[in-house]
Amino acid sequence: MLNKKGLFCFSIVLAIFLCYVPTVFGSSTISPWAENDVNEAISLGLIPENMRNNYTENITRTEFCRLMVILLEKIYDMPIEDILSQRGLTPDNAAFVDTQDTDILAANALGIVFGDGKGNFNPHGEIKRCEAAAMLMRTTSLTGEYHVLPHVFDDAAWLPEWARESTYAAYAYGIMVGDNMNRFHPVSFYTRQETYATILRLYNTIKYDAKEQESLYPMSAKNEEGIYLWGYINQNGIFVIEQKYAYASEWSGQYGIVSLPDAPDAYIVIDREENHVIEVDVLREQIPEKVVKKTPPLFLGNTLLVGEHYKYLFSLPDGKWLAGDFKYGGAIGMTDGIIPAVDGFNKRWYYLDRNGRTIIPMNEGFRFGGYFFMGKAIIEDTDIHNERIFLLWSKDEEKKPVTIDLEKYFPQYWEAVGDLMVVSGPSLIDESYNFFPTLYGVVRADGKEILPSEYETLSLTPGKQILARKNATEPYQLFDETGKEIYEFNSYFDGNLQFDGIGHYMYRSGDTMLTVLSNTGAATAFIELPQDSNSCFISGLIQISDNNGACIYYTVDGKNIFLVR
Repeated sequence: MLNKKGLFCFSIVLAIFLCYVPTVFGSSTISPWAENDVNEAISLGLIPENMRNNYTENITRTEFCRLMVILLEKIYDMPIEDILSQRGLTPDNAAFVDTQDTDILAANALGIVFGDGKGNFNPHGEIKRCEAAAMLMRTTSLTGEYHVLPHVFDDAAWLPEWARESTYAAYAYGIMVGDNMNRFHPVSFYTRQETYATILRLYNTIKYDAKEQESLYPMSAKNEEGIYLWGYINQNGIFVIEQKYAYASEWSGQYGIVSLPDAPDAYIVIDREENHVIEVDVLREQIPEKVVKKTPPLFLGNTLLVGEHYKYLFSLPDGKWLAGDFKYGGAIGMTDGIIPAVDGFNKRWYYLDRNGRTIIPMNEGFRFGGYFFMGKAIIEDTDIHNERIFLLWSKDEEKKPVTIDLEKYFPQYWEAVGDLMVVSGPSLIDESYNFFPTLYGVVRADGKEILPSEYETLSLTPGKQILARKNATEPYQLFDETGKEIYEFNSYFDGNLQFDGIGHYMYRSGDTMLTVLSNTGAATAFIELPQDSNSCFISGLIQISDNNGACIYYTVDGKNIFLVR
């Protein structure tokens, strides 16, 4: 594991992008939340005198390099020239055409910052979180091995593929953790005061060596009687919640779902201390649906989908029901950390956050609400003439008209992700007045036809891609959001395509074969499966369990992980 003090001596300055808070630009006053940390950082000499102002302005690349050099000098107790000399490094004065700043050249010599490949550094440019994570990744590669596992952020769609691994590393060691709603904000910029507060926290952290944040994964192991029982391991393969359960769900934020061997269908929500948060049977007694088969509930963020048909939504943080009734209302899933739900009585849609709190209320009057993707969703409303209209709704509450030719297309209310919507063509009948199968296609909010209405089977993935098949004799195909085919499935594929919430899919490609795909259509792994086994994504990893209860984990590139101890 990545636990060397030397690693953090280089990477600590790249961790200045921890905090995410709204700011007002241009103020020279420290915000109340940052005042103590900023003042302490100043008292330790971590902030140069000429940067003790304009605290709410975004920090520049030059300022970042300056703070990095100061921090390295403080940690090593030597000037930056000696730090470079000890590593046999010499700054390249010809590296950039737009700067000769010595701090920038030192950071460049250490391999921490680079230019645009054309000789430009952009010294006055601002830094995004995903760029900072990439700098961290380059720095850690200089100092030895590191070990990180994925983290599924609610805003993972904004995270570029080239920044994923570095972002996971930054998150794992508490350097860049995002906000309390599981958002990383990869394209957000950072202010001076946020930088200073983070530098102070990491300056103090380095004295005690690197400590990883503990993520939990359900895992089974045999007991003394040779029976597999479930518990939760951390990223080092160590059980932190003892294997004593008949069932253990994916860990979601603060909670897991378990059941005991003597009552395998009596599911219990627990926290990290194994306190019983709530018994699922108690929730089932409160819903009007008659439960025949006691299936485990599902997590949507920090809420639970309860019931045999998974439509009743319960908030764990607030301890109350949010959606679901006997008139076919309920929640339907979560993307972007946002849960669409429909009220069964008035058939109006609304949106909730991952804790179940309303972010777009029912009184907006939606007749349909699609899934959010990168902050946008298609909704159906009515105009002043009570005619139905479709709008592209942004999280900032901007509404733009959706251009759909309603004479040519019939929108399918069950399928819209981001600015894409599934539509069908006109119904056709033969000479005997028998209807031909309905054919589906995809249109974009601006009216562009992405796929024509030629497919008997079609659905949008949570990653805003398209899974379609023209008819039962044709193979399934995967298309990107522009309508370009990126993958053709083999004849074994049954249409069950799983998504990891980041950018990978998997499917059974044979009796004992699992194929993993990236969202570019490239196959990243072929994993052999035991007979009669089950597979699913757990926190960005692939979990495979057999009928006996034995469990194995793989990464999306097919590496077996977790030597359980």
